[in-house]
Amino acid sequence: MHEEEQGSQDAIIQKIQMHPKGVMLWSKKMLSLFYQRCRDDIVYLDATGSIIQKEKGRSAPFYVYELVVRHPSKGSSPVPVATYVTNDHTTASVSFFLASFVTDLIRQHGQKIKTRPVMFICDGSIVLLQSLSYNFCGVSLQELLNRYYNIVTGQAPEDSIRLPILHRCLSHVMKNAKDLCKKHAPKHYHLAMHTFGAMAQATTIEELEEIIVSAAVVFSSSHSGKKVEKHFKNLQLIMTQGGRTDIEDSSIVEQEFMNDVGITSFQHHFERVIKQEEGDKDGEPNMYLSPTFIPALTKYFLPQAALWTGLLLGDLGRHGTGPVYERFTQRFNRAAQKTTQNYSQDNHTQGIMEKSQWDLKRIRFQRRRLTRLDDFVVTYKMTLNGLLREFRDSLKGKQRRYHVDEEKWKQRRQRKRGVYVSPLVKPFVMQKMKTSEKKIQTQTPTKETGEEAHQDDSNGQQHAETSLATTLQDAASQLSTLWQKEDTEVVVSVVPSQIRGQSFVIHHSELRSLRPHQWLTGEIIECYLHHTAARLNLGSTMYILNHYTASVILFEGREAVRRHSLSRIDFGKYRAIVSFVNIQNVHWKFLYVDSDRSKVYLVDPAKSAKELVESEQAAKRLRDYFNMRRACHSKTDWVDKKWKGAIMHHPVQKDSSSCGVIVIMMARLVMEAFPNMPRMDFKTTRKQMAQERTNIACEILHASVFNTDSNCAMCSTTKPPGSGPAFTDWTRRVAMKRGSRDERVLCSAVKRVIRAQDVSEARLAERRMNERRLT
Repeated sequence: MHEEEQGSQDAIIQKIQMHPKGVMLWSKKMLSLFYQRCRDDIVYLDATGSIIQKEKGRSAPFYVYELVVRHPSKGSSPVPVATYVTNDHTTASVSFFLASFVTDLIRQHGQKIKTRPVMFICDGSIVLLQSLSYNFCGVSLQELLNRYYNIVTGQAPEDSIRLPILHRCLSHVMKNAKDLCKKHAPKHYHLAMHTFGAMAQATTIEELEEIIVSAAVVFSSSHSGKKVEKHFKNLQLIMTQGGRTDIEDSSIVEQEFMNDVGITSFQHHFERVIKQEEGDKDGEPNMYLSPTFIPALTKYFLPQAALWTGLLLGDLGRHGTGPVYERFTQRFNRAAQKTTQNYSQDNHTQGIMEKSQWDLKRIRFQRRRLTRLDDFVVTYKMTLNGLLREFRDSLKGKQRRYHVDEEKWKQRRQRKRGVYVSPLVKPFVMQKMKTSEKKIQTQTPTKETGEEAHQDDSNGQQHAETSLATTLQDAASQLSTLWQKEDTEVVVSVVPSQIRGQSFVIHHSELRSLRPHQWLTGEIIECYLHHTAARLNLGSTMYILNHYTASVILFEGREAVRRHSLSRIDFGKYRAIVSFVNIQNVHWKFLYVDSDRSKVYLVDPAKSAKELVESEQAAKRLRDYFNMRRACHSKTDWVDKKWKGAIMHHPVQKDSSSCGVIVIMMARLVMEAFPNMPRMDFKTTRKQMAQERTNIACEILHASVFNTDSNCAMCSTTKPPGSGPAFTDWTRRVAMKRGSRDERVLCSAVKRVIRAQDVSEARLAERRMNERRLT
């Protein structure tokens, strides 16, 4: 058969091996097809078995290795461009197959063929990865990963521009992740899987670092404290913002996860990042402790992070600056304009190889089990000619469409979704041991000998500490002392509101949210916006909308929106609205409504590709809101505005806790530049964010009108005349376990206090009534 094909243009048998047995199949037409498609789209490499029966006395079965390219028309069958049938599954054997294929390509198309392919996708087999790296990239897999590390860290040399990208199939990666999580984090399997899915969706090394650090603190801390709670919320925020990927994994053959490429730059980098962040060592036992999860992740997956995450997908120009990264962006933009490619848009091509294998087994070989290699070659050649003919016909011109009604039967099994790489629908509830309420002692208790201390002495020690607002004059030193204490409900600042006669009462626990790397509360952000509007005399020009009301308008149903119609507010007196909204209790977004331009800006401090879509949705909700006000309250202000969503260019959040700070900075710039549009060029580094937090806290303390001599330290109201000296009881609030004895005791005590207050008020009312009768 091989001798008969020699000299023919359709000859597909290229090499025949006897020990071990094998045959390589491709033709000149297939070489041209590969040369045509590899520059515009992804090339797939995989292996499948169960077509040729294993020989008697042979331990290794026959596998069919195929290089496959995607058909440019959606829904059409993939086309194989090279096939290798053998029972030798070593790296040397597969490398010999690819080297022979590349040699024929060079003979036909020249030396540049090695740098022509843009991307290869295969499963997690080290044999396939090593073979692709040697033959198409010219280096070992370990050296290739080090080059990828230089690209994602902004250190790419000139020769990195034409370097092909190797990527692992996401379905196989998630199969391996299931084994990892079941073995090393069985009690928190779903949380670990969602964490791994977030890693697979990361597109920059900074994003991946943030996820790994948070996962290390949550799963490796021996105790549960503020760090564990903070990083748990950070993971939840990342999971709720993940992208959606559809994965068909019903036909995925599971591979054992292993690291046979040695130590890479990625492993060194992430080991160093994990060591820099220490976990909690004080507090209650950590419910999420899985001591082997992070070490196993670091050993088996992180050394190959570039192969299974989104670091090398899309525009590589985002990783750095300079001529090399500008050329990365130019190359990506040129490819994105082509209609015959898919890799620049979504990379949702995980089922191409499985579809090709399904066609090979069930259509081309009709589920037969062959015993001879020549039978395989004959059948393969006949069906391959049909595939190539179909491909040529699809490129001739636009095919005529016939309107034929087709019956659509209900499928018994729906296609599986990528659950762990999709945004969280229901957030995780943090599991934490809780204790009863306690008081912070202002002095260290001493051992008493003989008799008990007098009650007045203990009360004097408890209330000996006076308010810091009166003892400290310097705002910076006052802030430092306030931040060092545990959370309390003591009033530390009262800031006048934009609304005349109202003020914002800032408690100690709310002010402490301005500490570095903490999430800001809505009261702090709204208080600062009102203070800025008053400072710039914008009270009659710009309306500061309450953040809860803004969230109801944008996200809640009709009944809830009707209850927040603000019937007493005339928006016609204002030219703009400034507010912010909370997203699933883990993220802040800035809302700016410009009446002069009839535009709505819903700005996400984090990097988001959906900002324009979300702004359009917010504009639609505002149109419905003002129409509702007209229908319910006959309010016609801003009803005729043609609201449209728009984008406001701004710096991007670089950590997981500064979204509130960036919202404040954006709002401040908008107010200062009003009525013009602001230019946002502030820095968002961690150092800059920490300094900005201190400035905001000092400004809130400096703007306070709270007087400890005449106002109560717990409710900020004016004290009655003849009150005793001012003191502050710094009582810490500690949550207690629901249903515990401490909770029952506290509830009964509260009921007794309320009952006593009711009795005293009733007696006072009765006494006043008797006095009126006498007079």
